[in-house]
Amino acid sequence: MNKILVVVAMMSAFACTAANAATLSSSRNANAHALYLDGGADVFDTVEVLITPTAPTTFVGATSGLNAGVPRPAGEAFTYLNRKLNGDPLDDPTNLGWSVLGLTNTAASFGFTGGPLGQTIVTNGPLFLANLNMSSPDGSAVANVKTYRLGAVVADQNITLGAAVIPEPASLAMAGMGIVGMVAVSRRRKA
Repeated sequence: MNKILVVVAMMSAFACTAANAATLSSSRNANAHALYLDGGADVFDTVEVLITPTAPTTFVGATSGLNAGVPRPAGEAFTYLNRKLNGDPLDDPTNLGWSVLGLTNTAASFGFTGGPLGQTIVTNGPLFLANLNMSSPDGSAVANVKTYRLGAVVADQNITLGAAVIPEPASLAMAGMGIVGMVAVSRRRKA
């Protein structure tokens, strides 16, 4: 019985998120933050993304390279949607061919809704959604990503992008339950 309690406690401590659920993650490079979605076993056909910087932070380079005939200067930081999402698979087989609607890319907001018409989304690991360049190395933003299937919300998740990453409450609760379980097991062994 004690061995079972130890195994359950350890699994609770290290299984901070459900392995089958969609998860958000990010990576950071200087002032840039990349946002990723791993679909897990969730089945969905649409992704809705809304990211807002936390004041006084703003997104930079939102319109870089978008002016006709004016290329983006080499090395200039900019905020952008992953071009592979709505790229034509006939041009490049790694493009996903999503329909992307309502793209907003300003200093105060970044967002879009998209997905492959009539198909489900399979991420096969972390899928790069967007790159966000912030006005400050200490800047932060809150990303909200909703996934839908046939118009119904499958998941509604938030992640903080920035210097201080705040774990989601469910992860903290699972880790806390695991620690409590391990303490209980060690007290039983001592008794």
